[in-house]
Amino acid sequence: MNRLERFRTARRFKRRYTSLFLLFFFIITFGLCIVDYSTNWLLKNQKSIQLIGFYMEGAFLEVKILDESLKIDVSVILNDLERLKQRFARE
Repeated sequence: MNRLERFRTARRFKRRYTSLFLLFFFIITFGLCIVDYSTNWLLKNQKSIQLIGFYMEGAFLEVKILDESLKIDVSVILNDLERLKQRFARE
C-alpha cells in the first residue's frame, strides 16, 4: 500500500467516524427530548420540553435539570458587582 492509498483510507475512516459520532449525538439528543416531552405530558399535562430551565424566585436563581433543582443566591453576586462598579467608577 503506497502513501496515497494510505492517506485516502485514513480520510475515509475519519469521515466515517465523524459522521458516526454526529449520528450518535443526534439520536441521543432527540431521544432525551422525546422522553422529556412524553414524561411532562403524562405527569404534568404540559406539552413542552423542559430538560433545562432557569427561573428567578426573588433573590434566588433556580436551575432545573431533569426536574432536579439547584438554587443559587444571586444577591451576593449582585452586591459584588455593585462594589466593582463603584470601585471602577472612582478611578
